[in-house]
Amino acid sequence: MKHGELALLVCFGLIGVAAAIGGYDLGLIQFRKPGAGLFPFVVGIFLAIIAFWTVAREAMRLRAHSIPPTLSASMAEAALAQARLRKEILLLLALAAYTAALNIVAFAPASALLVAVMVRFVGERSWTYTALLSLGIVLPMALILGVALKMQLPGGTFY
Repeated sequence: MKHGELALLVCFGLIGVAAAIGGYDLGLIQFRKPGAGLFPFVVGIFLAIIAFWTVAREAMRLRAHSIPPTLSASMAEAALAQARLRKEILLLLALAAYTAALNIVAFAPASALLVAVMVRFVGERSWTYTALLSLGIVLPMALILGVALKMQLPGGTFY
């Protein structure tokens, strides 16, 4: 991992911390219902944990492999970096499509498609695994947020 990628992860971690602080300031619970800041708080905490954990893991990996790279190793690393860049571009396109799809098909179908794209094409898993994981993530989330907590989820034109 290059220095720019590590710096970007640190920025994501700091954004997560800022989102968590902002969510806490908005209020986590109001009158025994989720407050306006609960979702930003939870997402910010997760973003910060994942970003800082990845930075720490990479730092430990760099310490363990402090041997200078050979020419073939640097070529393999360049190929891996190019593959990672393609996956990152795909993720950005999937997120842009997700925001557009939320207004058309609503929360559950758009979220299921987003998870499916991320698992299938970025995680490179089988279609069966992709479908099961997508439903396993989105269905409980929709039930918890929409039914149990009675939050108004984004509705689309066709929903």
